[in-house]
Amino acid sequence: MYTLRDVLVDVLILHGPRGCCFRTARLLEKDGVRVLVTGMTEEDFIFGATERLVEALRYVEENLNPDLVGVVGTCVASIIGEDMETAVETADIDATVVTVEVHNGMGPNTEGVIKALEAAAEAGVIPEEEVDRQRRLMKAAAELERKRGMASRRYLEPWEGHDPYDVAEELTGHDTILAVLNAKKETAYLFADPVLELGKAGHPVAANLSSNSGLPKVRRDAETIRREFEKAGVTPEIIGALDEYAITEERILEVIERVEPDAILVSGIPHALDPGRVDAFTVAVTDGLREASALKELGYDRVVVEEEAHARVLGKRHLVPSRLGDALRAILGG
Repeated sequence: MYTLRDVLVDVLILHGPRGCCFRTARLLEKDGVRVLVTGMTEEDFIFGATERLVEALRYVEENLNPDLVGVVGTCVASIIGEDMETAVETADIDATVVTVEVHNGMGPNTEGVIKALEAAAEAGVIPEEEVDRQRRLMKAAAELERKRGMASRRYLEPWEGHDPYDVAEELTGHDTILAVLNAKKETAYLFADPVLELGKAGHPVAANLSSNSGLPKVRRDAETIRREFEKAGVTPEIIGALDEYAITEERILEVIERVEPDAILVSGIPHALDPGRVDAFTVAVTDGLREASALKELGYDRVVVEEEAHARVLGKRHLVPSRLGDALRAILGG
């Protein structure tokens, strides 16, 4: 469903019981996507619910006037053998409909992402080459997690990280700080905050804010954030796109070699850079307690945790203040 949001669907219809929709609807609607559920009942489990989906599609067209609609299955739809494509054909609405036949959370989340992308390409919403590109990026992201991230240990003890103000004081004591934004998609609205503060103080900045590739929303978010940087007088060196966070290490190292910083801040997905490959004081900014533990083991000198980053940025089209950003503003007078 989040992948369909990234191709800019106007409405999502979840074909299943009402309970399947609760949290997803709350989060996605904060991001501007309207979410409906067909509301299957026990009777539908026996006799089928194709007509419910047809009715939902026609309701959406008549009342919401969308250009692009996503239809996503659930476990129940799979168990009773619902033919969602036939329902879409029967409804015969004017909007383009992307139907994703994915029904459970038992496999890796990449499975649902790929199915959504394939369906979007089949509907002519994105080019086939983008599906291939996303496959490569997801493979790289999975490998990064296996080597250095959450999947690198059987168990990671939750850890709250270091105090943001203490880290900010220590960090700003260095002469040259390279501030790196290496964030995943919309979380950049928060993780860009401390990077921009250091950039405004005259330190060099690198960021994965290319808007030349990626799904439509991802490109739009990159452009929006880059404009905020430029408005503040900061021009970041581009090291990739917001979905390329797993493959930026060599580009970051090239910038480090040229800048020769005393300290390096990596905000978003810090484990893309192995701190053992650099000779500088290193600070990681992440969004989870277990991620913080992994980063400490990886060798980062300081780790700051920005909890609930994803929930905090949903629906935002501007930078969101962060704990470390607030600390830097207090020290630097920003």
